[in-house]
Amino acid sequence: SIDPTLVGSFEEAFTTDRAFTFSYVDRHGRRSQRRVEPHGLLVRPPLWYIVAWDVDRNAPRLFRADRIRRPVVTDQTFHPRPHELVTGICPDAQPSSVRFELGVSS
Repeated sequence: SIDPTLVGSFEEAFTTDRAFTFSYVDRHGRRSQRRVEPHGLLVRPPLWYIVAWDVDRNAPRLFRADRIRRPVVTDQTFHPRPHELVTGICPDAQPSSVRFELGVSS
C-alpha cells in the first residue's frame, strides 16, 4: 500500500520545486535512503510511480509509490530539468509547460 503521507509530500515538493527524501525498498528487498527532485507522477494502474532526478546517484529514476516510506520535503530547492528527463524515462509522456496541482478528495 502507498504511504498515506506520500501524495501530500509529493504535491508540496513538486509545486514548490523542493527536493524530498524517503526510504525505498527495491524489487530485491534492498533498503536505501533517497534524495530526489520530483518531476512527475506516472500512473499505470494499479501502480503509481514517482518520476524524479536522484540527487545522490546523479541520474533519472522511477520509484514505485508502494515502495516509498517516510517521505519528507526538504528546504533544498532545484530548477526543473528539461522535459527530456521525463520523456526519457517514460517515452509516451507528453511534456507540459504548465505545472499542475494535485487535487485530493476525502
